[in-house]
Amino acid sequence: MSAVAATGSPAQRSASTAKATPSTCAVSCSPTADANEPKDLRETLRDSACRRFTTVLGPGSDAYHEQHIHLDVLERRAGYRICQWDVREPAPPPAVVASREAVPLPPPRPAVADSRKL
Repeated sequence: MSAVAATGSPAQRSASTAKATPSTCAVSCSPTADANEPKDLRETLRDSACRRFTTVLGPGSDAYHEQHIHLDVLERRAGYRICQWDVREPAPPPAVVASREAVPLPPPRPAVADSRKL
């Protein structure tokens, strides 16, 4: 089975081959590509994947799945299914400090009496 590289917009995505068992698929995505798509589209994709696959692991499930989505159709005991994929909002841009603006320093440490004698 092939994995789909999901970098950029849907029009820019291309298929690539990857080693996977017949019941497993991994969809790669860049850290920012997922968050740049409309949130309702990403929620619809997650909900659809969770209905079709017995295992869906993506960003927010664990560190191993932060940059890709793992889809699996293995049968599990008692029909167990797992769907862990956080649909995240884009991170706000970092604050830029103006070149003439002073960076605030932390408050000084309180004075501590030295009780050790040499």
